[in-house]
Amino acid sequence: LVASATRERGATLADAADQVALLSLRQAAPLESSWAVEGVAAWLSRRDLGSDPSHPPVPDPLLDEAGALTTPGVLAAFLEALEIRLPRGAGDVREAWEEAGERGGDDTDAFLRDLAERTGAASLGACVAEVVASRLAMTSTPRSDSPAVSRRIWLAGDVVPAAPPPLGWRRVSLRTEDERAGLEIALPEAGAHAARLLLLYRGDGGFDSLPVFPGTARVVPAAGTASVEVVLADGDGADEAPLHVSRVPDYPAALDRKSV
Repeated sequence: LVASATRERGATLADAADQVALLSLRQAAPLESSWAVEGVAAWLSRRDLGSDPSHPPVPDPLLDEAGALTTPGVLAAFLEALEIRLPRGAGDVREAWEEAGERGGDDTDAFLRDLAERTGAASLGACVAEVVASRLAMTSTPRSDSPAVSRRIWLAGDVVPAAPPPLGWRRVSLRTEDERAGLEIALPEAGAHAARLLLLYRGDGGFDSLPVFPGTARVVPAAGTASVEVVLADGDGADEAPLHVSRVPDYPAALDRKSV
């Protein structure tokens, strides 16, 4: 039932579409968690009402410093971003949801990992990190809602941010505007399942995005950049997620005068 006497027509229609989506999703997968049903319903109803998946919602929850797919609004925004990466778009989401319902029980994690696999991502964590980094890159400027870790701090040793929540992400910004060398960033085995390094350059506002996985290191240029955004994704609930950050003085190369 949708009250309509004192509401705008668009709000009434959106409410009705959302309730129809909720009912159809519950019928297809009755045992899935409520946050998943609400998030998928929000994505489905907005899509069927004509929203454009290439334009992020306002405000965009994927630009927050931290978040998790277990929040319905975040899941809806994630599915909107994921739709253009899936071979069959919304058809893949519907099929994955129905397959989760056929397995019985609360199988939301498997539903999300199935979607990540369909995009070609190495894991759900890598998929989350890529989507969040892509949304950040669309702004082409460092985010100002969380202070960047100053160069003095990361030169002294590891940076230890809070770990991302399960099925979520956390963002760390390293200030690099006064650095002329390179950075080696290593991810520990625990605390995050994947990460994405987003290099934001000074001047024209360009960017590069590079993956990094647990137990591995990546060397990136710092000269010419304003900051390096590290998106840690799909955490395991650990309290901390230390990043080993070290300076690489001769990166990308040191010229030998004798060979010039």
